[in-house]
Amino acid sequence: MRKLAILALIGATLAGTASADVVYDGITTQGNNGFNYYSPTADKIGDVFSLAGTARQLSELDLGLYAPNGYSGNLELSFYNWDDVSGTPGSVIDDETLTGVTLSKGFFGEIDITGLAPISLPDTVLVGWQFNNYVTNNDPGLLFGWNPSIGSSANFFWDFTNNGAYYFGGGDNTNLTANFAARLSAVTPAPEPLPWLTLGGGVALLGLKRRRR
Repeated sequence: MRKLAILALIGATLAGTASADVVYDGITTQGNNGFNYYSPTADKIGDVFSLAGTARQLSELDLGLYAPNGYSGNLELSFYNWDDVSGTPGSVIDDETLTGVTLSKGFFGEIDITGLAPISLPDTVLVGWQFNNYVTNNDPGLLFGWNPSIGSSANFFWDFTNNGAYYFGGGDNTNLTANFAARLSAVTPAPEPLPWLTLGGGVALLGLKRRRR
């Protein structure tokens, strides 16, 4: 089990590394949906994100959370390919465990998660999460209803426990979109260095030689 770095921010965001690009941002722009949050109890839930740009090596995941009664436990993260044809999760790309997650009572803000495995994201990815120490009156959840300012997300979320897509609509929820508050940042890996060739105990860099006239 690998412990990942978590930076908890309230009412603020943390800039990523200089080389990282934000490829999905559903946190910065709240829109007109007001404050909403979804507590999944012990269910594993997730959202499908269509990424912008071309950077695809994951470097940071930020989540907007609300914990009215606090939380202490682990947070499980999973990354899946998304099957557009069947509209269901595809193969697992990576699983991560954040140990020792502690949110104070009434926490409202953003956690920025770094130290993730350098996985290559597809253009459309399903990110799942689960609070594995959910108990009564310990009900953290993700903020939702915000429209992404970078990238896009369809108007549903996925409930892994009940194996189905869920939509918000009707009554007071008519104008809500089923998009969770998340931000994904990615980098473009540096190109491989030129190969080195060993000659007679020495090392020479392969390259082009200009012919002298």
